Amino acid sequence: MVPIDVNSDGLMDFIGSTTSDQFVLEEHSHDNDYISIDQGLTQPTLEVIDLDHDGDTDAVMQGI
Repeated sequence: MVPIDVNSDGLMDFIGSTTSDQFVLEEHSHDNDYISIDQGLTQPTLEVIDLDHDGDTDAVMQGI
């Protein structure tokens, strides 16, 4: 899992992948939401970089 503030609310969220799912774990003040992005992919990969050089972290997820 990679820590990243996905929704710019000042709370640390996480993005990650398992062998069959890619997800965002969005943190709220008292709980969190598990948001499944894509299911059924094998060997998903996750890269976190600033693709467009705008200062915001971008996430790229790919499955084979």
